[in-house]
Amino acid sequence: MLLNENSYFQEAGRILVVSAMDGNFAILLEVLYAARVINKKNNWIFGDGRLVILGGCFDKGEHVVECLWLIYDLEEKAKREGGYVHFILGEHEILNLNGNWRHMQPIYATNLRKPGSAYLTLYDGNNELWRWIRTKNIIEKIGNYLFVRGGISSSLVELGYSLFDINRIARNHYSEISSQFSDPLLNILFNSEESPFLYRGYYLGNENSSTIDRILERFNVSNIITRHKQPGTTSIFFEGKIVNLAGSSDEDYYALLIVSGKFFRLYRDGRMEDII
Repeated sequence: MLLNENSYFQEAGRILVVSAMDGNFAILLEVLYAARVINKKNNWIFGDGRLVILGGCFDKGEHVVECLWLIYDLEEKAKREGGYVHFILGEHEILNLNGNWRHMQPIYATNLRKPGSAYLTLYDGNNELWRWIRTKNIIEKIGNYLFVRGGISSSLVELGYSLFDINRIARNHYSEISSQFSDPLLNILFNSEESPFLYRGYYLGNENSSTIDRILERFNVSNIITRHKQPGTTSIFFEGKIVNLAGSSDEDYYALLIVSGKFFRLYRDGRMEDII
């Protein structure tokens, strides 16, 4: 039975954050092996750790479905071992739920059109994945950390909504991103560059230290974890309060590993580097 995800989760000793696989199944497997999240039989060996998929599962690669089914399968395996898989949606996930196929189609896909619905090409008529993705959030809090693909703007905070309400309201409109909303929250979520999927204000000077502190205080967290294609490797902003997984190529793909409050860059070959 598919249930909508919670927005709040207890602290975890180990959290692996991956993003921007872009349908590259081999990279996803390699980084999960390197972090000892799964073994070669694709069974969960991360104990009570958390795996966070921070968007970027869709679009360019040819093995999006394989990535999704692996994440789907790992959810139950993780729960049985006391762990958890968090699949947080980014802009490409939302675009594809709306049938916006901007990049390469999966090589095995067949166009399918049903009256009144988006193209279901990715799922080849299998609505289970479509229903499953729609249960996911756009923002989640795990212990002291807030995970969101783009970021939380001060404008969004000023509306006064809780994480639960932001996720609940957004979920009801995942397939309506082409609409022009008059509601202030829906306008920010789907029609604005301050959307949690897209916001780049932390890196463009739109926020200062006091507004960052206010955002952190509003949601009672110490750090916000995002994923943007910035130059260089994982970036630290505002004295480590904002941690961004910057752009990486297939050759130097890396994930973010958080262990007991310490942040590490984890490469697919198992190399690790301190961040903060």
